[in-house]
Amino acid sequence: MGGKLGYEPTSRELQVSPPTNNRIDFPFTFPFKLPDPRKTRIIFQRDDLGRIIHSKDFK
Repeated sequence: MGGKLGYEPTSRELQVSPPTNNRIDFPFTFPFKLPDPRKTRIIFQRDDLGRIIHSKDFK
């Protein structure tokens, strides 16, 4: 286990280059219609974290 133990910069401590505005956006469209969902859900109750506790499916 030779070698020096000491300060080695991590990615968090390295300087980050400033963001560039050379981004290119490509417009696109979907040439097809997505089908309707097979069933719909009515949510009656959620917990404090937003998880569904009680729901009912219909359709």
